[in-house]
Amino acid sequence: MAFQVNGKTALVTGGGSGICLEFTKLLNSNDCNVVIADLQLLPEAQKLVDGHSDASKPRVIFQKTDVTDWNQLQAAFDIALQEFGYLHLVCPGAGVFEPVNYPIHPPRKSRISSADTYYLRPGRTSGISTAAPITPAARRTKR
Repeated sequence: MAFQVNGKTALVTGGGSGICLEFTKLLNSNDCNVVIADLQLLPEAQKLVDGHSDASKPRVIFQKTDVTDWNQLQAAFDIALQEFGYLHLVCPGAGVFEPVNYPIHPPRKSRISSADTYYLRPGRTSGISTAAPITPAARRTKR
């Protein structure tokens, strides 16, 4: 049986654009409350938030979040709990590669260390790096 999302609450990082915006719309269309944690919203995402703010139906709210900043990421989780009382689903979608000229995110200096970029190359994934940046100290193993 598929996981049912009706009546549940989800946090979607990167939900302000791209595939995570589509995932946000899908969740909400199945009666799921959604917290979008992203740097900013495309106009289409802003329309979704504006159109789903009524407390009598599943809502979509926006929390400005830079997922490379732990305090901002924690604030997104706190808002979800404060607004909805419980969090059932987390979609860590932020940080997916986007072309440099993608219109929503202005160019900025990355806070990711050069050692971490090894794990961000196309074709490489890590379950840990979706939840926390991997640092050289974290990769050390005891023998």
